[in-house]
Amino acid sequence: KGIIHETSCSYTPPQNGVAERKNRHLLNVTRAIMFQRHVPKRYWGDALLTSAHLINRMPTRVLDGHSPYSVLWPTQNPWPLTPRVFGCVCFVHDHSPTLKKLDPRSIKAVFLGYSSTQKGYRCVDPSTSRVYVSRDVTFPEHEAYFPANPLQGECLGDRREEYSSHQLIQFMDFLDYTVSSPSVEDVVSKDRDSQMEGGPVEEQSRDHLFGQVYSRKKKDVMEDVDVTNPNLPNLVTSPDDPSPMNEELPIALRKGTRSCTSHPIQRFVSYAKLSKDYKCFVTSLSMAVIFRSVEDARKDPQWLQAMTEEMDALEKNNTWEVVDIHKGTHLVGSKWVFNVKYKPDGTVERYKARLVAKGFSQKYGIDYLETFAPVAKLKAIRVILALAVQKKWSMDQLDVKNAFLNGHLEEEVYMSMPPGYARNGKCCYFKKALYGLKQSPRAWFERLRVVMKTNGYKREM
Repeated sequence: KGIIHETSCSYTPPQNGVAERKNRHLLNVTRAIMFQRHVPKRYWGDALLTSAHLINRMPTRVLDGHSPYSVLWPTQNPWPLTPRVFGCVCFVHDHSPTLKKLDPRSIKAVFLGYSSTQKGYRCVDPSTSRVYVSRDVTFPEHEAYFPANPLQGECLGDRREEYSSHQLIQFMDFLDYTVSSPSVEDVVSKDRDSQMEGGPVEEQSRDHLFGQVYSRKKKDVMEDVDVTNPNLPNLVTSPDDPSPMNEELPIALRKGTRSCTSHPIQRFVSYAKLSKDYKCFVTSLSMAVIFRSVEDARKDPQWLQAMTEEMDALEKNNTWEVVDIHKGTHLVGSKWVFNVKYKPDGTVERYKARLVAKGFSQKYGIDYLETFAPVAKLKAIRVILALAVQKKWSMDQLDVKNAFLNGHLEEEVYMSMPPGYARNGKCCYFKKALYGLKQSPRAWFERLRVVMKTNGYKREM
């Protein structure tokens, strides 16, 4: 006994009719979703996977109104994600930890289906070819990412022209009023008279009036209507005109343009009202250039000196030990943070460079466990200050420089060599905490607790 491999004859697709019919079904859906949003052919694989995803979840008469997915897995939800229009514009929320305060929080991409391994939408940025899988996506589904190809659909050109002209006729019939309604010429003459009397009149061209019409239910944008009839007069309307013409227009055409120029920010935030001393001080603050990349900072001797001082301080503190990278070692990244310290008169005091670890790249159970560290509430501090004033106690304030660098780590944490100081095959094994690590606050508190207890202090909580 064994297995016999049987195949169909060459060039005889009818012998494999079931597979060929399903192949036809897949290609029909694939072409439809690609043509709808003008998706290039290089994304045919994503379109085919999306077609299979939709077909498997659509009810069919063969299964008595059930979908193939619900038949195989009756207890699972076939639609964990809301279906979206393939090829539309999408904005993916950027969760990058390197974002600055004023950086954009979303990335413009094109929706190309659903992930097969995660419950998320599959979005691609064609400019960088980067794939994003996320649930935090905004879809303006009426907008296509790719422009229409003028070489495609030439046979439908006449039909589109007929549709546009028919649409224009219907819209012009919409503006054709009964006898009781004022005509277009009357509206124009009244507005011209008001203009002669000095009343404010807003002029709108025909292209603006018959430009884009938005549906109230479906957020679809209809094609622009070009009015080329020379017999139509120029329409001049007032934004507050209560005429039936203004009332019957669609909402998008009735709305005025919102403006916030009545209170420009230049009237309230500017250098004009500053004195000469303060103006010189503010101007001097922007004289120092703060770099964001290590390569640019190392070209400046002042920033290079600041980085060298930071590295010397870390080595003197015995923060880490340079060891070989072993197979399977999880490395935490690091980055440089640059800042400028100023004197009270506005001059530069020093250039400060701090090396911080990328704590977001740590993995729980591997290079960190406990992270909680108690922090005094502001209410408790106020109570202590009030008691000190009432009891006439003396108060002292101190600042521990590089406090987190004094904490000892209990876990084994490895970090890649700092940017600009890379060494092949080497990494840093932490002996003490560093800014950015998840357990650094807890390590510093534990070190402080031991020191306070050694000096005779005790906890009351």
